[in-house]
Amino acid sequence: MSPWASAIDNLTWQQDILSIVTAGHLPLDSRIGLTRLSVRERLNENRVYPDYLLEDSCRIANHAQIFQALTVGSIALSFYHALPYSSIGQQEQPSAFSCSGFGIWNPIK
Repeated sequence: MSPWASAIDNLTWQQDILSIVTAGHLPLDSRIGLTRLSVRERLNENRVYPDYLLEDSCRIANHAQIFQALTVGSIALSFYHALPYSSIGQQEQPSAFSCSGFGIWNPIK
């Protein structure tokens, strides 16, 4: 766990407060490091939405790993299709860019 996540966890515990943090997001066009592929790269490699959101490289990362925080992801509000543009995610499904998965030490996030 990062020092930042640890500090927020400590404050949450000491002050008896609820911290709400985002699950994080996948970049649209450029990867982060060697393993965090962009949404565009995933789709170009014929990875299927929303299945690719279950891959290890889409798991939540720091800061969402804060153990005692409520971690929230993004849900698509609606579906859009008007050529040449179309939504990847379907209405009320996880957004195509939203990270997901378990946190550090495997709590459900």
